[in-house]
Amino acid sequence: MQASAGSVRSSAINAIIAMFPFLKQPIFNLFPSRQQKVLLSNAKSLDEFSNELLQSRRDKQSHDDSSDETAKRKKDFLDLLMQAADPETGKGMSDREVTILFLC
Repeated sequence: MQASAGSVRSSAINAIIAMFPFLKQPIFNLFPSRQQKVLLSNAKSLDEFSNELLQSRRDKQSHDDSSDETAKRKKDFLDLLMQAADPETGKGMSDREVTILFLC
């Protein structure tokens, strides 16, 4: 039984890819363009900003809960998202989910 050159080459390529899985990634992931670097940098900045915003809001909520200022402060959309919980499980949303809904 003789294997064709194409099947041998395909088997060799599959073996190399199995040994080095990063080769399956598109080349632009290995060498991002300037625009992709800017996009990734902006996404990182937005992620950091949203994490700081949520943390400062949590700090403010814990401070408000410990004082009588709670009744005076009105809740906004971000407060509602952070306090929302699944009625069946009681589990709240993750920071990522809150951020996505807040920005939409």
